[in-house]
Amino acid sequence: MGHTHKCASEEEIDEYISDLEVSVYVMNQIIDFTIYGREPTFTIQQYLGSTLLNKNFVMIDDISLELNTVDTEDDFIQLGQYKYYEYYQVANHIRNKLYPTSYH
Repeated sequence: MGHTHKCASEEEIDEYISDLEVSVYVMNQIIDFTIYGREPTFTIQQYLGSTLLNKNFVMIDDISLELNTVDTEDDFIQLGQYKYYEYYQVANHIRNKLYPTSYH
């Protein structure tokens, strides 16, 4: 059996997306030197920006991460017990417009 519905025209699609907003968020880990007895990081949601959809260009978000390492001494009294943790954090965020002439 074939499909009986018709796809929207390009103009209808352009009108539909003309007011849609796309937001970019990342989950980021931050170090907290006041935390003892466990991994000394906490997670936050970080807003990187938003844009309206546009048929004339594509927004590109380049996000690079950096690996951080932490060596800790266990709890308040250190008895030769070291722990090693790794976590990632957003290092750079670059937003660019990509126009059709550059990807056709």
